Amino acid sequence: MGSRALLGACVLRMIGTVALINTLSSSLRVDPLSKVGTLARAARELEALRLAVNRPPLGELTDDLALSRLLKAREEFPAILGPRSTPPRTCRKRQAKIAFLLKSLLPHGEALTECAVDTTEGTIVADDVWASPERFRIIADEISCSIAPEICVDVWSPSNTPEEIAQKCRLYLDKGALEFWYCDEQGRMSFFSQSGALPKSRFCPGFPDNVTVA
Repeated sequence: MGSRALLGACVLRMIGTVALINTLSSSLRVDPLSKVGTLARAARELEALRLAVNRPPLGELTDDLALSRLLKAREEFPAILGPRSTPPRTCRKRQAKIAFLLKSLLPHGEALTECAVDTTEGTIVADDVWASPERFRIIADEISCSIAPEICVDVWSPSNTPEEIAQKCRLYLDKGALEFWYCDEQGRMSFFSQSGALPKSRFCPGFPDNVTVA
């Protein structure tokens, strides 16, 4: 998860939330209690994003209050906060190789790494993405993408759980991705669309079934 992408996304999201609330309050006479509740949730999400960037692993937290805050934030924003660990070197190599393959096999679009996407359940960061020229024009200057790139890829790391992967798949597809790819611990690729699992990527049928690294 890229710290710069997360920090930028959380600031942008907070500014956007405050601006939206002010507009609604003046034009639609929003209930003050509703306004306070929306701001409070935005503040909690901002704190969750800050924790995602700065917190130590759970086992190193000795302050009871800090641990309580972290667990509470993780319960409310599971897509942002999960058990933190540093991805092994193999994971980073696979991420880099997937980006290289996307650039090579789909040269007419843009392949990116560490791409933040604004979803209905908070900001999450894809390890690799591929965007068509049309979609890239929309997201090129955005800190957190308002629409997901056509292909969003998640690479296994020790903090992954099956539930988290399924959640990310749903969130990316709901936000406009046409395919979600997952690279497991052995480098095996799985491909998904709104219709379910795919035997091969429809966007990039030549992409290998297994991403091997030295």
